[in-house]
Amino acid sequence: MDRFLEAFSAYLEAQDQSPHTLDAYRRDVAAFFDWLRERVGRPVPPVEVTPFDVQKHRDHLVAEGRSPATVNRRL
Repeated sequence: MDRFLEAFSAYLEAQDQSPHTLDAYRRDVAAFFDWLRERVGRPVPPVEVTPFDVQKHRDHLVAEGRSPATVNRRL
């Protein structure tokens, strides 16, 4: 998982994203995988993430009362 986050961070840096954007995206990705790990009961490699997982996470964020902009960024 750490290699995935490092590769994702490197990709964002290559896209010339601001440091604040990089930090926000890293937190969002980490929060998603933490949520998924709690839901499934084990760490889930990125290659095993399904559209259903993403939809359930979206539903979770909406149920928490997150704004549409926040939900969209976190996905």
